[in-house]
Amino acid sequence: MPEPKIAGWSRKGRVLAGLALALLPFCGPHAQGQPARAAAAVHPNIILIVADDLGYGDLGPYGQHRIMTPTIDRMAASGTMFTNFYAGSPACAPSRCTLLTGKNGGSCPIRTNFHATLPGDEVTLGERMQAAGYTTAIFGKWGQGNANTPRDSLHQGFAYSFGYQDQLSAHLSYPGFLWASGGQAFTGSIPRSGAPLRRIDVNGAYAPDLIHDQAMAFINNAPAEPFFLYYATTIPHANNEEEGDGILESPDLGPYADRDWTLPNRTYAALITRLDDHIREIWEAAQTDTIRPTVIIVTADNGPHGIAGVDIGFFDSTGGLRGSKYSLHEGGIRVPLIVWSNAPNVPVPAAKVDDRPTYFPDLTATTLALAGVAIPAELSGIDILATDRTDDPERPLYWEFHAKAHGGWAVRTGPWKTVSSEMSDGWERLLSRILRLDLVGRGTPAEPQLYNLATDPGETVDLAGEHPEIVARHLAIAREQHVSPRVADALDMFRRREGINKYHLMRFGAAVAALVVLLAFVPIRRRIPRHKKKSLAKD
Repeated sequence: MPEPKIAGWSRKGRVLAGLALALLPFCGPHAQGQPARAAAAVHPNIILIVADDLGYGDLGPYGQHRIMTPTIDRMAASGTMFTNFYAGSPACAPSRCTLLTGKNGGSCPIRTNFHATLPGDEVTLGERMQAAGYTTAIFGKWGQGNANTPRDSLHQGFAYSFGYQDQLSAHLSYPGFLWASGGQAFTGSIPRSGAPLRRIDVNGAYAPDLIHDQAMAFINNAPAEPFFLYYATTIPHANNEEEGDGILESPDLGPYADRDWTLPNRTYAALITRLDDHIREIWEAAQTDTIRPTVIIVTADNGPHGIAGVDIGFFDSTGGLRGSKYSLHEGGIRVPLIVWSNAPNVPVPAAKVDDRPTYFPDLTATTLALAGVAIPAELSGIDILATDRTDDPERPLYWEFHAKAHGGWAVRTGPWKTVSSEMSDGWERLLSRILRLDLVGRGTPAEPQLYNLATDPGETVDLAGEHPEIVARHLAIAREQHVSPRVADALDMFRRREGINKYHLMRFGAAVAALVVLLAFVPIRRRIPRHKKKSLAKD
């Protein structure tokens, strides 16, 4: 049984609580947790499931007809489906950063998919949920920092952790090791809480299944207090570490083994159906009498990848939307969102379709609201499950992504969306060039493009010339929302960058030397009298 985490208690209080728990009859976690369910039914369990590179059109409720997702189909029929929901970014790390911080892409500290980690002083969703009395757990891909540093999941608000810590290792579905919380020898059964993270040899086993088994062990041994489970599966992400375009890895091809599709397409379909089966087990467990009322949220971190030989056009993975992963067009950021609840105080209408524009920072705010926490003013989102919700039709949604070929910014207000690039301050451009970092968006188009998503969801007709006033308003929003990255964070990106060689160091050193000379020369020039300057000029 996991050790319950009692947020905000003194050491003495925790000791007394531990003694009290020890005196309870040894009759299993469910018997102990049962009385707490009725007493604390106001705050439900919350299970947030985030798929990795899952397209808007990859699920049955969103029009998929080749890939079978029977569980998600039933969940949508008994819950609410959002059709204008967006991830926080078109790539994994920055998108998850917006979810964990509740900030949009302009103020979130991670805005590129490489060389970046979450600053240790950033307040995360996990930390806020712990302060609200929730037991917090992450199973799967953290992707915001390395193990046993101030940036790992345990230091950022999660008591339980099993899976990957850094971004790149999460590309491996058959890794040599994973990381587990507890600091003890891993038994392979019930998760343990607390630091430090321990490296667990998994001998090349299929990691998504191991991670799922650990998540189920946590759910089935649920603590007395409500829990927040961040289920960050790596399905259906490709293994980018392989040469070329990468490969997809799956234990089997499931019901698609005999289809006359290409092997990558059969593997992609099998992965998504496998994810659906994992969700089935979670959903069934959440409906048992031994688990307190639960809210389940299913979404994805960005659009489909379309690599490793997968034909996302064959599956219509974007649902007919333009672009895919790494693109700020709809196909790169619009993702599925399905919410189900059996909590009496969280009524989620069955078979409802919500088409109001919402995005990842809203999920952060909604999760906090479910826990009874007032939404901090510095966060960018709203509670999308509020019964008295009245959206401002002009509420801006803002994205920012820094990458060499795909970066830029986007704004949506109502049906209007502007997409552009080259949104940065002067020092960011200079530092980005010196350090070869993705601190600025350098994608295309540089000139803003404007689309009316109500009539043109595929973003095929640029209306910027017809409505310059809307473009100007969106540009003003982008400038207001953009916060320059801290210099310290940029230098930390450089320090963590892979493949640094003598050329990079020489380039950086030369730039620093030139800056020092410039700063030293200016005061000297100012001290030289005017007649001396003329004399020097003659010489």
